[in-house]
Amino acid sequence: MNDPTAKQIYAKAIGELALSYLESFGCPAITNLAESRALTVISKIKGILDAEDLDESDSYGNIMALVAEFYSQGFCSE
Repeated sequence: MNDPTAKQIYAKAIGELALSYLESFGCPAITNLAESRALTVISKIKGILDAEDLDESDSYGNIMALVAEFYSQGFCSE
């Protein structure tokens, strides 16, 4: 699979299936870990959006800050 967008969609689908499968068997350690990671990312995104120095006229810069956070958390690949 050479197309990065297709790979991301595939990875998301596999992740959702794996999480659903683990939840059905009652694997709280893994589901709690996934939830914790998601909440960490949400918290960091909220921090970017709530930053006092957020320049609402710089939409591109604000979007790039959010995209950079997704990359740093491994949710996107180049």
